Amino acid sequence: MENKKIHSLTYAAQYRNFDISIVGLQMADGWRLSVQINKWGRPPMALWRDRDNLYPDFNCVRTAGLLWSKDFIDGSMH
Repeated sequence: MENKKIHSLTYAAQYRNFDISIVGLQMADGWRLSVQINKWGRPPMALWRDRDNLYPDFNCVRTAGLLWSKDFIDGSMH
């Protein structure tokens, strides 16, 4: 049996007093995306896993995660 390792990368960003953590999991067929958003010093207010898409590389994961985070934060401000 072949030992398959899952690799991950994390990207951290800040937007409007929110901390954003974007995690990419490298699978055999592409990358999966997970996003966590926290207001500084508080428990997570959003956790999202994109179960519908596979991304070709971590740069695409990061871009999709940042776009989703911006839309979520801007939407929660109204």
